[in-house]
Amino acid sequence: MTSTLQRPGGDRLPTITKVPSRGAQVAKGLAALVGTALIVVGVPLALLAAFGTPWPDEAPSLQWLTEPTTTEALMGVLAAVVWLAWAHFVVCLVVEAVAERKRRGLAPQVPGGGIGTQTLARRLVATIVLIAGTSAAGMSTATAATSGGADQDVQIRPATTLVQTATPDAGDESRPDGDTLERATKADVQQGVTTYYEVKPPNNRNYDTLWAMAERYLGDGFRYKEIWELNKNVEQADGRVLKSADLIHPGWVMKMPNDAKGPGLKVVDHAAESAPAPAPAPAPTDVQAGADASADVAADATGGASGGAAADQQEGRWGPVYGVAGGLALAGAVIGLRRRRASAPTGERWARRQAAPNPDPQGPAPVPPGPGGRLRQEGDVETATWLDRVLRSWNDGHGALVPARVSVSESGAAVAFDQPPARPVPAGWAARGETVWAVERDGAPAGTGPAPVPGLVVVGRREDGSLLLVDPEGVAGVLALDGTDTVARGVAVSMAVDTATHPWADDRAVTLVGFADDLSAVSPALTHSDDLGRVLESLRNVARYQRDACRAADVATAREARVAGGSARWTYHLVVCSGVPNADELATLTALAADPQVALGVVVLGNVPDAAMRLSARHDGRIVSPVHGVDVAAQVLEPAVARDLAALYRPVASGASVNLDDLVDVIVDEQATSAAEDATVRLDLLGPLQVTAPGPVDEDRRPLLTELLTLLALSPRGVHVNLVSAALWPRGVDDAVRDDTLARLGTWLGSTADGTPVLRQDAGICSLTPGAVRLDWDAFRDALNRAANDGAQREAHLRSALSLVRGLPFGDVPASRYTWLDSMTIEDDVAIAVTLSVHAYAEAAAARGDESTAVDALRHGLELMPGSEELWRARLRLAHHFGDRDVLEAVAREMYAALDEHGSAAGASGQTDGLVDELLPGFRSRVA
Repeated sequence: MTSTLQRPGGDRLPTITKVPSRGAQVAKGLAALVGTALIVVGVPLALLAAFGTPWPDEAPSLQWLTEPTTTEALMGVLAAVVWLAWAHFVVCLVVEAVAERKRRGLAPQVPGGGIGTQTLARRLVATIVLIAGTSAAGMSTATAATSGGADQDVQIRPATTLVQTATPDAGDESRPDGDTLERATKADVQQGVTTYYEVKPPNNRNYDTLWAMAERYLGDGFRYKEIWELNKNVEQADGRVLKSADLIHPGWVMKMPNDAKGPGLKVVDHAAESAPAPAPAPAPTDVQAGADASADVAADATGGASGGAAADQQEGRWGPVYGVAGGLALAGAVIGLRRRRASAPTGERWARRQAAPNPDPQGPAPVPPGPGGRLRQEGDVETATWLDRVLRSWNDGHGALVPARVSVSESGAAVAFDQPPARPVPAGWAARGETVWAVERDGAPAGTGPAPVPGLVVVGRREDGSLLLVDPEGVAGVLALDGTDTVARGVAVSMAVDTATHPWADDRAVTLVGFADDLSAVSPALTHSDDLGRVLESLRNVARYQRDACRAADVATAREARVAGGSARWTYHLVVCSGVPNADELATLTALAADPQVALGVVVLGNVPDAAMRLSARHDGRIVSPVHGVDVAAQVLEPAVARDLAALYRPVASGASVNLDDLVDVIVDEQATSAAEDATVRLDLLGPLQVTAPGPVDEDRRPLLTELLTLLALSPRGVHVNLVSAALWPRGVDDAVRDDTLARLGTWLGSTADGTPVLRQDAGICSLTPGAVRLDWDAFRDALNRAANDGAQREAHLRSALSLVRGLPFGDVPASRYTWLDSMTIEDDVAIAVTLSVHAYAEAAAARGDESTAVDALRHGLELMPGSEELWRARLRLAHHFGDRDVLEAVAREMYAALDEHGSAAGASGQTDGLVDELLPGFRSRVA
C-alpha cells in the first residue's frame, strides 16, 4: 500500500510581537477589577433604579394571566431575565473565586455556565489577581488547555545551552542552594543545574496548574509566583509564550526552582555532561596553524592582539557549507568519497581529469573550491575515527549501554545516561556522578569489535564549540522533529547522511521516505522510498529475524546481542519520514522502535504528540528540547548542498580507454622541467611527504611550510599570493601571517649554487627557481617518457619509474589539509600512471614467461593501491594464466578482503564479480 505522509507547513512559528509589560498587565488587572465591580454592584443598582426590586409588591394571582400584555409588563419580564443572568454570573464568580482561593485547579462547572457566564467569571478572576503581590499572581489559575489555540505573540529570548543528563528525581545535595537559576544562562552552562517539568495533558477535568505544580514539587502552592517568574515570556517549543493568566498548554516545558523535588521532574546539570575542558569555539586547524606560525607578526598587525585572536577575526569571513557541525557529521562522507575514488577505474579518472577546470594560479582572484574541496576542508576525519575507537572500548564484556546524549570536543567526550548504567565504568573512562562518563582525547582507550552505538548522530553545536549527538535507537519510540520546517528537514537529512556514512557503525540501513531528493549515491546503506507501506513490510521481516536471533542468543535486547557478536547480522535501521504517517503506520513505527529486540530508529518530521523524544526546530536555526538537555545550533544539510554531495559520488561518464603512451603525451607535456639531479631542495611526494632543504626550520612549522612548498612545486608557473592565502588558510588569514610564512619558507629553502633564492616573489607571484627543487614526480614522468620512446629498454624504464613510488601521494596528511588538491589533477595523474605502469610491466614479464616478476609488479601496485579493482582483475588473470586454481582462489579471497577494507563502500563492481564467476564458477556462492 502507498502511504500519504502529512507534511508540515513551511514555517509554523508565529510572528514576533512585543509582550505586554508588567505595568500593562497590572493595568489589565485593575480594569478587570473595575469591570467586575460594575457588574456585581452597578447592574443591580441600575435595575433597582429603573425597575425597582425584582420581587412583586403584592402576592401573585390568576388575574395576572388574563390581563393584556403591556409595555410595562414586557419590561418587567426583561428585568427579571437580567436579574437571573446577574445572579447566575455572581454564583459563577463566587465559585471561581473559591477555586482560586483554594488553588485546586479548574472550578466545578456551574449548571448553565456553558452559556459563557462562567468563562467570563473565570477570566475576570484570573486577570484580577495579576495585581495581587507581584505581577505573577494571576498565573495560579493558568490551566493546561486541550486545544492548540491560535498563534500567540512571541518574544524570542536568547537560546541557552543545556548540556546535562535528565533524571527523574535528584536529591538536595545535587542542587545549588536557593533559587539561583532565573534563567539557563552561560554561567549555568559552566556550573549550574536547571530543573524542568513538562505540562501534562488534562485527565478528565483535572488540569495542570502553576499552583498544583508548586504544591506538588515545592511543597507550597503560594510559590507558583516563582514558577511564573522563571517562565514568563519564554518561547516554548510550539512557538508560544507564557504571557497572560489564561492558559498553559500540554507539552510546555516549565523551568522550576532549584529545590523542586518529586517524580516527573527533569534535572539538567549543565557542567557535568560537557566534554573535558572544551576550548571555547575551537579554531579550525588551518587557522591555528597559520596563527601559531606567526603569532608575533599577527600581534603587530592587530595592534597587540594575539595570533589566535587574529585568526578568530579572520574566521568570521568563512562559513561552513555542510552545517555548523558538519565536520563530524560528514566525516564519514569524506572517508567514503576517498574510498570511492580510490577504487575508480582509470577510464573514470581520465574522464574526470579531462573535465577538471583549469584555473589560472596567477590570477589575483582565487576560484572558490567546489563541493569536493569544501568537503575536504570541513570534514573532521580525525575526530570521527577517534570517536569510533573510544566507543568500541565499551566492548569489554560487561554489557550494552544506552546513552542519552554524547558531547564531543577537541579535548574529549562526555556521555550522559538517563539512568545510572548497570555496569562498571570502562577502562580509560572516568565517572562524573552516577549518570555521566567522560574520556580525555589524549590517552583515550582504543577498542575493537562490533560498534556498540551505531545510531549516534550529530544534531548541533553548543555555545562552547562542543558537538551534541543523540541516538534515535535509544529513545524507545519515535523521535519527532517539529517546528520550522526548513530547519527540521535539514536536520533530518543530515541525520540520514551521518548514519549512512559515519565510522562508528558497521551494518546499517537508512531509508528516506517521501523526500524529494534521492541521495542514495552517497552510500549503499542509504535508500529512497515513496512507499512507507513497503518500508513497514520490510521492517516487520527485520523485526521477526532480530527477535528470533535475540531468543537464540538468550539476550533481552538487540544491543546486548550486537556487542556479544555471533553470526547474526545486527543491522541497525534508521527510517526518516518527511511527514507524519497515518495513525496505523505511525502506531506500527512506534511499536517497532520501542521494541528493545529491534535495532531501529525512527525520525518523523512534524508534530507527533506521543513521540518518545521531540526536538523542536526554531527559525533562528536552533534545535531545542529542554527536558532532554538539547539546545544547540542545528546541524542542517540544505537541499542544494545535499544534492551537490550526492553528485560527488556518482561516476563520471568515461569515454575511450587511455593507454600509457596517451598518458605520457599529456603529463610530460605539462612538465615544466626535467628533474634536476643537482637541485638544492628535494621534495618527494610519491609516498610520505619528505623535504630536504639546506636552511633552518622550526619543526612545529614544518607541516605548514611543506604544504606551501608542495603547492608551489606543483604550480611551476607560479602562484598569486591571494591564492596562497585561500589555499593554505581557506577560513581566512591576515596578510602579515601569510607573508611571514613565505619568508620562513624562503629561509628554509635557501639559495642555489649561484646565490639565487630558491623562492622568488615578483609582482605578487610566488614561484620556485627552475631546477632548484627536485620533485620525484618529475623523475617519474621522465622515466615514463623514456619508456615510451625506448622500446628496447621499456621494461627497465618502467621498473625505474615504479621504484620511485613509495606510496600514493598525500596519503599521510590530515584530511583537513591540502584541500586545494581538489582543484588539481595530481592525485588522479599519479593513480593512472601507477596503474598503467604496473599493467605494462606485468604484461611484459608475463609475455616472456616470468611469472615471479609479473606477480611482484602487481603486488607492488596493490600495496600502493589496495582498492584498485583493475589491478586485482589483472592479478586474477595472471593466476589463471599460469593455471594454479588454489592460488587463484587465494587471490580471490585476498581481493575481496582488500576491497572490503579499502575499496568502494558499495563493494566489488559487477565487472569484478563477473570475472570471478568466469574464472572460478561457484566460488562466490561458497564463500558468501
